[in-house]
Amino acid sequence: MKPINFTKHCIDSGKNETCAIADVDGDGILDIVGGTHWYKGPEWVKYPMREMPFISGYIDNFADLPLDVNGDGRVDIISGSWFRQQIAWYENPGEPGAPWREHIIDHPGNVEALCLVDIDGDGIPDILPNAFGIPVAWYKTHIGSEPYWKRIDIGDEGRTHGIGYGDINGDGRIDIITPSGWYEAPPNPVEQKWKWHPEFNLKSTGIPILTYDVNNDGLADLIWGGGHDYGLFWAEQCLKPDGSREWIQHEIDMSWSQSHALVLADLDNDGISELITGKRYGAHGEGDPGGKDPTCLYWYKLDRDSQTWTRYTLDYGTGVGGGMQICVAALMVTANWIS
Repeated sequence: MKPINFTKHCIDSGKNETCAIADVDGDGILDIVGGTHWYKGPEWVKYPMREMPFISGYIDNFADLPLDVNGDGRVDIISGSWFRQQIAWYENPGEPGAPWREHIIDHPGNVEALCLVDIDGDGIPDILPNAFGIPVAWYKTHIGSEPYWKRIDIGDEGRTHGIGYGDINGDGRIDIITPSGWYEAPPNPVEQKWKWHPEFNLKSTGIPILTYDVNNDGLADLIWGGGHDYGLFWAEQCLKPDGSREWIQHEIDMSWSQSHALVLADLDNDGISELITGKRYGAHGEGDPGGKDPTCLYWYKLDRDSQTWTRYTLDYGTGVGGGMQICVAALMVTANWIS
């Protein structure tokens, strides 16, 4: 394999949990959103956008999801908050440096993380939260000049730390995955009941739980990290003769802890996705197993024939980790950029 070389460039030394990559100002060049500011590419000029409280050592912002919510052609940001227990969207004013107006979507209790995924297949991304004040649920997005969201509660089973999504059974619909089982999406995911399948126990996971056909057998497998413990894993989906499933758990890497955020991306353009993840800095105030170990950011190359993963280091021991959200994109190169 031809080596992939990455060079780290510091855009802002401030602490943050999340980031988003989107064309904020509509100039055709990707920008970065992180917490209280956005950064105009490719020079990464810093603009204020909103205020966020700093509570107990955390900026109270646990997701940044880009979406043109009100249909005005400008990218807005959907965010989740743990301490304020809210999901909100922030309206892009279209003017660099102007404040982004906050609009509350819901107060579902402590929000650990959010995912943006088109659950009902209507072409509009919906919100999938990991929130602790509601059942396992998702929010159907209605875009327009007066946008709104309808919360769809699907069940109390599996309501714990961790959430994910993907087509588990190959029917073309997006299922919802929890650490203790998965919900099968019905043909009409808004109106019909979701079927619960308590087929595995992944314990407390990072977010999201990923679906990917690791061994290329046509079945969706699961990939996850111990969000507040040691371990990075995948679970192999196997079909029994009677049509039931079993899941065989495999270890990827047990040498570091708090893989809280994960993402798949084809870094080397070979058609096979790589796994990018890293240690969440200061999770639970360093009280988790391995919480005081050095921070790290890694990517893993998958050999599908042997189902083995080779680890490559992006950063180690300098305070860079995975946080709550990892984004992958090709950004324009200048003297000050991040790659």
